[in-house]
Amino acid sequence: MSRGNAIALGGIAVAVVAAASFVPGCDRTVDGCRIEPGTMCLATNMNRADLSGVDLSGSTLRMTDLYRANLRDANLQGVDLSGSWMPGIDLEGANLKGAQFSNVSLAGGNLPGVDLSGSRASWLFAMGAHMKGINLSGASMLASFFENANLEGANLSGAFMPAATLDEANAQGIDLRGAQLFFGQAWDANLEDANATRANFTWVDLWRADLTRANLRGVDMSFANLQGAQLKGADLSGVIWDETVCPDGSWSDENGDTCEHNLPPVPWGPAARARWEGRREAARPESLERPDDATLIQRHTRHAADDAPLTE
Repeated sequence: MSRGNAIALGGIAVAVVAAASFVPGCDRTVDGCRIEPGTMCLATNMNRADLSGVDLSGSTLRMTDLYRANLRDANLQGVDLSGSWMPGIDLEGANLKGAQFSNVSLAGGNLPGVDLSGSRASWLFAMGAHMKGINLSGASMLASFFENANLEGANLSGAFMPAATLDEANAQGIDLRGAQLFFGQAWDANLEDANATRANFTWVDLWRADLTRANLRGVDMSFANLQGAQLKGADLSGVIWDETVCPDGSWSDENGDTCEHNLPPVPWGPAARARWEGRREAARPESLERPDDATLIQRHTRHAADDAPLTE
């Protein structure tokens, strides 16, 4: 039946309009790629495609263009999206448990409450993404970028995220229990009420981060930089202080191996910062080095306003 045709049922005219979106259970291809579980497609163009509710579990979709695509409520469990271009994608309600995201752009994406537990990624670019309440527990995300992202109430417990960047992220109430964030960076990040019990913050740069009322019991702060950070009301029980830069710019080894009495944040001179940064770079493993290619970073740093989700 053609679009807009009408049929008579007991004298009543009923208009039948073909749906523009994907209907589960119906065969469909997009740019030659079959939309079904376990499909294998490389470098497919799914730009702005409406794939809400599809089942692509176990699929390989490497180097796929999913710019501003709608994948709400999709089953993407175990999917391999390595090398894909996904700014502005809408993944609300999707299941991405165990997915792979190496060198993927999610800048400005919509992923509130999405299940990414146990997922694997390296060089994930999620600047400005909406990830409130996202589940990244047990995830492995090497050297990934979350600048200006909304991670409020997110679950990163047990996550392995060395060299992650969370500059200016809203991570209020985030769960970082047992997370491995060594060599990470969180300048000006909002970490109020965070629970980071027994997390590894070795060599993490927390310059001017807000850790008000954070639970930092048993956190390893060895060689970390807390200069200018707010720690009012934070639980510092059992924190490991080892050559840590305190909020007032002094060093823990100069204060009886603690920063508990040096919490009021004060400005830090460029010479002191250069000293700490030089020591960190000398200690950084090659596997955690940031890319020198500015083009790679620029490719993934579109303004969130330009990469808003398809469905707003």
